[in-house]
Amino acid sequence: MKREPQLNLDRLVRSATAGSAGEPYCSLILDSLGIGDFSSWSLDQINSFWMDAERSDLTVAQFIEHKRREVRS
Repeated sequence: MKREPQLNLDRLVRSATAGSAGEPYCSLILDSLGIGDFSSWSLDQINSFWMDAERSDLTVAQFIEHKRREVRS
């Protein structure tokens, strides 16, 4: 049985999501937002979301919480 790698939620989101190695973190962030369907998001919204992550000084956990509040507003 293959075990999923443990993700470090205290890691800065900008480094955790960088490059193809960041795919598990990107998936975790999107899954954690609780949005079942992102098809209503425009390409500009998606790009803005990931640009926020790229420039952020927040940890992965803090970024998720910040974006949850933002999405619910």
